[in-house]
Amino acid sequence: MATKVRVPVLFVPGNHGEEWVWEEGRRKRPGGVVNLHGRLFRYRGLLLYGIGGVPRYREGEGQLAPGELFHLALKPFPVAFPRRLLRGHGVDVLLTHAPPPGPTAGEDFAHRGASAFLLFHRLFRPRLHVHGHTPLLGANPERRHRTLLGVEVIHAQGYALVQLP
Repeated sequence: MATKVRVPVLFVPGNHGEEWVWEEGRRKRPGGVVNLHGRLFRYRGLLLYGIGGVPRYREGEGQLAPGELFHLALKPFPVAFPRRLLRGHGVDVLLTHAPPPGPTAGEDFAHRGASAFLLFHRLFRPRLHVHGHTPLLGANPERRHRTLLGVEVIHAQGYALVQLP
């Protein structure tokens, strides 16, 4: 996909190691894509930030302790908080693997959502929070909702077409 589109292809790692490819007998990150985990990324006037992984529910890759998630949620503070004071939104888009707690989170322990993301919402007021991880089950699974802080949360499993509010 990265060779077919004229925009950056962005991702955050999950918790199953699926973001790796095997090439020449070695496990490598895919080429031509940008891993946003723990970093700010500017594109055409937008500021994006990513947090990969999930709240720890077992041992293994992509399992993060609460302290790690809160550290990642606070990491963009020096850039994002002053920007929020000036523009109303410290970050335009938050891209995560796990959901925040709420309607797009799962009911089981493994898919409960990361409370560190609620702190991120409070501090930086992203316009959009896009996540995956939770299975879309039931007749009408919740794919979108707006928080009381005005953050639009979108469950993008499979795909989702989005337009910034």
